[in-house]
Amino acid sequence: MTLDDSPMKGRLIFNVGSRRSGTFWLQRIVSSHPEVAAIPSETHLLSHGVAPLFDRFQHDDPASSVVAVTYMPRDALLDSTRDFLDAVFSQYIGGDVTRVAERSPWHGQHLPLIYELYPDARFVHIIRDGRDVVRSLIGQHWGPRTIGIAAEEWRFSVASARAAALSDAVYREVRYEELLEHPRPIIEGLFEWLGLQLDEPTIERAIATSRQKENVDKRSPEVGAEKWRSEFSREDLEQFNFVAGRLLRELGYEWAEPDELDRATTKGSDGQGVLGRLGRAR
Repeated sequence: MTLDDSPMKGRLIFNVGSRRSGTFWLQRIVSSHPEVAAIPSETHLLSHGVAPLFDRFQHDDPASSVVAVTYMPRDALLDSTRDFLDAVFSQYIGGDVTRVAERSPWHGQHLPLIYELYPDARFVHIIRDGRDVVRSLIGQHWGPRTIGIAAEEWRFSVASARAAALSDAVYREVRYEELLEHPRPIIEGLFEWLGLQLDEPTIERAIATSRQKENVDKRSPEVGAEKWRSEFSREDLEQFNFVAGRLLRELGYEWAEPDELDRATTKGSDGQGVLGRLGRAR
């Protein structure tokens, strides 16, 4: 099937971002539009299914005898893979629904491949202050076990998506903090860019959805920015800055030096840092 014949041509919206950056929040806002259906969960189809599958193919030598690598022209592999994915995603199209929104944080690390498969899709990348992301990641029972590993996950995820260098026509960044503080202009601009119909009831519904609390931190269920300030120790911030500080600066987030945090007076820190206070729970 050619791209022009694809039932999903121009209909897919990929919501990506590092884990605990608000991808589920973004997905709920986008899919609050009546023309958009949300895939119920993270699929990991491209990151954990298609990307490893593509590693099993080479496109240069039909006679190659390399073990565990099979020849197939890349265009043919892309077309056949898109046919399969179209069959998965098109199940959600019907009635007034003309778009399908998918959210898998890991997909942000595979945008070049996804763009090859779906050059007609839209990619929305939500970016959150890495220090808040790390603080939230560390608090999850499935999360990284050190500040440094969590910071590297955030850095690599954000940098990978940006390094894909997709055009503004298909790629858009949304800042978590701006969406939280000014939902209306961000949502209106996003819907307009996605080519979705704008009317006041739709915008109001999306704003109301943005204010609903779901999948929030159990330790700190209030929604907000700069939560890290009340939980990071000097050592926590020092580790984060060492691993991911350069990207944080590039993104324009307010810089903080470790010496600015007084562990004796910082609310709730008790001088232990995030990991120290989580030790008993873990």
